[in-house]
Amino acid sequence: MKKKARFFLGCCLLFLAAGCGRKGPLQEPLPRIPQKVEDFRAVQRENKIIFSWRPPERYVDGHPLEVKATEIYGLELAAVPSTEQELALALKKARPVQKLVIGQILIEKNRAVLSLLADEPAGRTYVFVLRVKGKKGGWSEFSNPAVITIESPPAAQNSGRMKYGHRLPSFTLWSERHALPAVEKNRFQAYAKQKVDKPGKGEPGGQS
Repeated sequence: MKKKARFFLGCCLLFLAAGCGRKGPLQEPLPRIPQKVEDFRAVQRENKIIFSWRPPERYVDGHPLEVKATEIYGLELAAVPSTEQELALALKKARPVQKLVIGQILIEKNRAVLSLLADEPAGRTYVFVLRVKGKKGGWSEFSNPAVITIESPPAAQNSGRMKYGHRLPSFTLWSERHALPAVEKNRFQAYAKQKVDKPGKGEPGGQS
């Protein structure tokens, strides 16, 4: 009887020992997700939209974050949403700004500049959101939305009107357009000054 009990006990111990070393199916580690940007802002200055934000410094699990990539999405709105639910539904149709064909964008670490196309009409309303990606893991959730309505930039004032009815082009705009070297710029300035100080023939104060 004692031998049977010992044998039974030994079998149980062997079974338990075999079970302790058994492992379940391997699971992939969860991707690290960066913290969400909470202070995304947008403001228009002349023909540019300036975006700014504070980049997150950690993943949601608390590990330090080094941002690898930043994306800004946008969508034209027929009307400004009145509720957060309407805005959330609209944002599902948002696309990367590069695909909106409203201008060229340059994205930096905590700032971006969207240069609007010359024919972009005023009055259009857009909503923008941002997300970041770290060197390890996936993309963050989208940031808080920034809604902006495009305004017409102030008309450029012509500063080239000079004495005696001369209408020389603005030197700043003219030189930027033609990319003159410094020496040529000085010559152009001297020429413009000479035209003011010494009127030519047929001009008030000039020889006929």
